[in-house]
Amino acid sequence: MAVEFDWMDEHQDIMLVVVSGDWDWDELHTAHSKYAEIVEATGKRVDFIFDITAAKTTTPPGALANIQSLTKRANQLSHWGLSILVMPNVFHRSLMSLFMKLYPGFSEHYRVTSKVEEAQATIAEDRKSQ
Repeated sequence: MAVEFDWMDEHQDIMLVVVSGDWDWDELHTAHSKYAEIVEATGKRVDFIFDITAAKTTTPPGALANIQSLTKRANQLSHWGLSILVMPNVFHRSLMSLFMKLYPGFSEHYRVTSKVEEAQATIAEDRKSQ
């Protein structure tokens, strides 16, 4: 499977979603449905790190519609914290940053980094500010 997820930490408050190889939107939507149930059952804030560094394609066709759909579904989660997109390519990070500026509601929950460690630091910083 090209989209896998599991807890990243022993406290079970950071979910690592690894997107690798050739993936498609259906796989990500299926994974979202599964981890959404887990997140809601925790009763506490859960942050996500989406590591797409091993993906052959950063975004398959239909990105805008699928990102909007996934964001709408995620907004329905009562315990959704941040979603950090780990993207190694500077151009792709720049595009996502531009996208977040065009859609201000998107930037409430999403950030972009180049490494998983940066994503963890971003989450830790955000939690301190709460």
